[in-house]
Amino acid sequence: MKQLLIRNLKLRSWTIALYILLLVINPIYAIIMANTTWSFMIYIPVAIVLMLVSILDSGHLFRIHRRLGGKSSYLFYESLPVSKKDMLNANYITCIVLTLFGALIIGLYNFQATNIDINDLRYSTAISFIYVNFFSIPIAFQKNTERKREHISYAVYIISMMLVIPFTIALVFTASNTFLLNNALNIQLYAKFINYGLLLLSVIWMIINYIIQWRHINRRIKKEGFYEAREYH
Repeated sequence: MKQLLIRNLKLRSWTIALYILLLVINPIYAIIMANTTWSFMIYIPVAIVLMLVSILDSGHLFRIHRRLGGKSSYLFYESLPVSKKDMLNANYITCIVLTLFGALIIGLYNFQATNIDINDLRYSTAISFIYVNFFSIPIAFQKNTERKREHISYAVYIISMMLVIPFTIALVFTASNTFLLNNALNIQLYAKFINYGLLLLSVIWMIINYIIQWRHINRRIKKEGFYEAREYH
C-alpha cells in the first residue's frame, strides 16, 4: 500500500507543492493584508489561485485517475499482484489526505468563494471542498482510484456537486421559506445545517462504502481459497 500511496501523491506533486507554498507564505500574506494599502496587489492573485484550487481540486481522485491512464487504467493495475485491500485503502487515504490539506489551505486564508448565495443562504467553501471530494469515492471510485464508474466525468461531477445541487437546494429552501413558511426559518442556521449535514453524510457514505467493499474483497478471497483447496485435493 505504501507504494500505491507514494505513486498517487507523486501524481499530485505540483498540487502538493502549491499547497506547501501557500502554507509557507500565509504569515507573510497576513502581515501584508493587515499593514499596507497595497494589499489588493497580493490579494487578487492569491484569491484567483484559491478559487481554482477550490474548484479544480474538488475532484482529486478524478485528476489522479486521468494521470493513471483514464477509464482503461484498471485493466492494467488490477492485473498486477497487488492486494485489492491495499488498493482500497490507498484510495481512501489519498483522498482524505489531499482533501484535508487543501481544506486547511482554504481555511487558513479564510477564503470564501461562495458557491451559491440566494437570499443569504451560503455554502462554506472549505466544507464543500471536503464533502465534494469525499462524495467522489462512493459515487465514482467505490473500489479504487484506478477504476472509475462509467458515465461519470470529472467536469459533470464538479458542475453537479458545486453548482447544480447547491443551487437546487437553495432554490427549494428559498421557495419553501418564502411561500410556505413566511420566512420563519433562520437562514444562517439552515445554512450551517446544510453545510455540516452534507459533510456528515459524505463521511457516513464513505464508511458504508468501505465496509461494503471490504466484505466483497473478503468474500472473493474466501471463494478463491475454496476453489484452490478443491483443486489441491
